[in-house]
Amino acid sequence: MILFIQITFLLMCVVSCNSKSGANVLPYECILPSDSGHRCRHSRTRWYFNVKQGQCAKFKYNGCGGNQNRFDSYSECRRKCSCHAEINQGIYCSEKYVLRYYWETSSKMCREFWFSGCKGNENRYRTIRQCKRVCD
Repeated sequence: MILFIQITFLLMCVVSCNSKSGANVLPYECILPSDSGHRCRHSRTRWYFNVKQGQCAKFKYNGCGGNQNRFDSYSECRRKCSCHAEINQGIYCSEKYVLRYYWETSSKMCREFWFSGCKGNENRYRTIRQCKRVCD
């Protein structure tokens, strides 16, 4: 029984001790799957946040139904979802790391980080000005 309690405590610590305070959390609508809805009008291009890829993507919306992970423009999708994505330094694929900026939700500020060159997500901006323009 004591071993069970020790293991439980250890697991709880691994989860809570490794979590970052102020870590970005995606809004509920951004974690929903894309949903084309049902046809009631002409279909139109809309944007949704693809959680697996960490970026906004196009899809055809049929005009009715669907869910909240649907945005009229790429910029609206980025502002509402990409800015709240957790920082992702990507994977190493080039000879040097490059300085980039990400939006930190808790402080409502752009912060710098070193990007490894490949992958990552859309919460990554070349300049602090670009980061503020999209997310602030």
